[in-house]
Amino acid sequence: MRTYFMLKRRRADGGSAMVAVLAGFSLIVVVLAGSLSFLSASTKYSRFEQDVDLALKAAEAGVADLLTELRVDGDYFENILLTKNQPTGYCNKGATGGPLEEHDQFRDICGWPEDMMARYQPLGSVPGGSRQGYHYAIIEQSNEYQDLTVVSTGRSGDVYRTIQATMARLTSQRWLYFGNYNLMDPKSAMYYNASPEYGTNNTAPVCGGGWTIGSNDAKYQWEGDRRFKTASNTWQSCWWVARAGELGNGPFHLNDRIVFSGPSKVSHEMTTSKPECQDVDPANPGTFNLCYGIWGSGSVTFTGPAPRWNMRMSMPSVGGADSVSATPFGCRYEGPTRIIFNEDGTMTVWSSRTSEATANPRAAECGSWSALKGASGATVPVPTSEGLIFVDKAEDIAPVEIKGGSIGGPTARELPLGDYPGTSPTAVSQTYQREMRMREPDMVDGMGNVWVEGSMTGGSVTIAADRNIIVTGDLITKNQDTDLIGLLAGENVEMHRPAMEAVTAVEQGGTLVWKAPDPLPVNATATFAPGWPTTYDGGNPYYIKLEAAIYAATGAFTIQEMQFKPRTGSVGVYGAVAENFAGVTCTIEDCAHTGMDFSLTYNPRLATAKPLLFPALGNGSWTVTWQEKKDTPGAAKVPVS
Repeated sequence: MRTYFMLKRRRADGGSAMVAVLAGFSLIVVVLAGSLSFLSASTKYSRFEQDVDLALKAAEAGVADLLTELRVDGDYFENILLTKNQPTGYCNKGATGGPLEEHDQFRDICGWPEDMMARYQPLGSVPGGSRQGYHYAIIEQSNEYQDLTVVSTGRSGDVYRTIQATMARLTSQRWLYFGNYNLMDPKSAMYYNASPEYGTNNTAPVCGGGWTIGSNDAKYQWEGDRRFKTASNTWQSCWWVARAGELGNGPFHLNDRIVFSGPSKVSHEMTTSKPECQDVDPANPGTFNLCYGIWGSGSVTFTGPAPRWNMRMSMPSVGGADSVSATPFGCRYEGPTRIIFNEDGTMTVWSSRTSEATANPRAAECGSWSALKGASGATVPVPTSEGLIFVDKAEDIAPVEIKGGSIGGPTARELPLGDYPGTSPTAVSQTYQREMRMREPDMVDGMGNVWVEGSMTGGSVTIAADRNIIVTGDLITKNQDTDLIGLLAGENVEMHRPAMEAVTAVEQGGTLVWKAPDPLPVNATATFAPGWPTTYDGGNPYYIKLEAAIYAATGAFTIQEMQFKPRTGSVGVYGAVAENFAGVTCTIEDCAHTGMDFSLTYNPRLATAKPLLFPALGNGSWTVTWQEKKDTPGAAKVPVS
């Protein structure tokens, strides 16, 4: 019994053990199956994640491909629509063409059939071979803005990702301040006429004297000695600029060497074309001085990025730029022109020298010939849809002094100020008043100069002038989020500060002639016309606001008659400034009692937006200004063959 009991018990244990073993084995199988299933799903998910990453990288490679084409071939952008018969042109790229609506603008030019499938450029160097590739389409391009928009789709296997990017050529408003020469404007009476050793209107080529388009002997400070011999056989140095204080709230570039003369701070990007700056080590502040110079007790602290080298970028002209002077759209005027922007989206224009042939074709949009010559001017919509107002020189107009008030303007505020009668004197005792600036040869009748002020609204507009732009009061935008103003001058952009002088009739050789007074010395007290410049927003009449991207192609941004007392308020620019020479913002001996205070604040919108027809800088490379992910269109999804 005992043995039997024991045997039976063992048999019973053996069966339950078998069940336990089988159950355990089944559990292991279930666990293993689940694990294998999980591992399989995990592997698939990992592969999917890898494909997503590779597809996105492929899309970015498409953007990089087009960007490289634009940078390497300076004519690629202009020739995009002329590349049908070029093997490496846009029509024949391995990544373009197909059924996408985005290709419609090129379909006829390139000869692409309607049923053509999207072509993908394989990324052979990426693991996976031809599973990865990219396809892109230019969906928009603008010769006026020098930019384009591209949609690029990348694929990896059957996974697709798409990005849309905007590319643009570098233009000056990319910087808070862009300067070519660290030299005072050689035409500046304040600096070169103030010292007898320089002579009248200094013409020393090494200082920029005699500067003309395509012919320029001015030197950068890093190119060598910038001195010249005067008529008295003495050596004199060119006037150059040293900076002190905060360099600004935006990026700063100077083709020349930057010099600091007092305690200074740089909190944003600072670049220079000084060759030694290429050797700066960003991790070693001891090398930063390769990018700048110190004058006297100057010092500088960098609280942002390290200074660095950037290529020298030239400033194209305005009058000689086909993109402006030959552009058929927008409003075009000729000779001295006055513009006042109104808050209702219109502008009032006086332009008596604009020819009938120029005015009549666009009378409804820009003002009739008779209205432009009339006392009330022509009030028309601001051409923000086309974005351009261009003031060219007037043909067949004698280059003489402009009669007082004949440029036009509201009653009692006509320009130019003064009462020059426009005729020869009739008596020795006769006199008239005029603005000192109007005695200069670039301000005579027929020149492409424009006087502008007011509150602009409705979008983006660029005011371009063959010669000078004179800002006669607040020039502001009603909505800083949507409105944008560009000032594009062939010579100078100037803040109106009208110092008056009396011109007297004298007898010379039996003939009565007008005789201008001798120029006032620097720091003399001048008589300024009251009530100028004009204010528009009810603010401080002694604080003038200028909201614009400013470009002075051969001159500078300057404030008129800065060398004279008394101090007459301040000017605040909210935008950006680009100038060929350094503008006059301070007198030689005394900054405390003459001129106007000046401040420059960067408008961050200008980092990605620019006024129409702002010229691309010479040597300025293409760059991606904006990029975002987009849904992939169905027509771009082509199976891997």
